Amino acid sequence: FMIMPSDKSRLMQTALYQQGKIYLQNLSSMLPVLILDPKPGEEILDLTAAPGSKTTQIAAQMQNQGRIAAVEKVKNRYFKLNQVLADQGV
Repeated sequence: FMIMPSDKSRLMQTALYQQGKIYLQNLSSMLPVLILDPKPGEEILDLTAAPGSKTTQIAAQMQNQGRIAAVEKVKNRYFKLNQVLADQGV
């Protein structure tokens, strides 16, 4: 669901967000995955993976069944990607 920018900082202070149970994602990251419409068992190459919102959405739509090659060449963004994927159980 959509949240107002003023609510974003309050949401980010909640235990659910800090535990990785809530992940905030921009609409611009959601649309490519909705158009891709990944299915369980597929193999997906994500060349713009960090910070991980598209990758986690792909995994969710695939019910964590399949393979995702998530590529990020910038070192600090790569580590952020790994953390997001771990937090979300991908």
